[in-house]
Amino acid sequence: MNKKGFTLIELLAVIVLLGIIAMITTPVVLNAINNSKRQSLQDTGYSIVQAATSYQAELQQQGKKSTFSLDFSKSADRSILDIKGELPDAGYVEVEASGKVALALWSDEIDTCVTKSKNSKTVVISKTITNKAGCVIK
Repeated sequence: MNKKGFTLIELLAVIVLLGIIAMITTPVVLNAINNSKRQSLQDTGYSIVQAATSYQAELQQQGKKSTFSLDFSKSADRSILDIKGELPDAGYVEVEASGKVALALWSDEIDTCVTKSKNSKTVVISKTITNKAGCVIK
């Protein structure tokens, strides 16, 4: 007898195998996406540090008060700095007259905070912060 096609058992076996593969790969892909979003927020932090330093230098050249702070929760403060990329949902930046910059930025999308202290040169992804109220400058 000449059989054409697949039996129901063969089709079910293929579907089960595809389901197992999907269950294994989905968390890996989602983790990679979240890591890239965290890295993007960290890169935004570096951009904000650079923009804040430039803005502070401009203020000094104009003879204006060179110490300032910005609150990214307020829409007026968000446009002061010339920043490329997506702005954080909330955050705070402090710049001293000496040029030291501290920041804490929050992203609602990935529930992540990045911080930089005034004495540090690196923007760090905070792993212990669970809400934007806990995202503060140290």
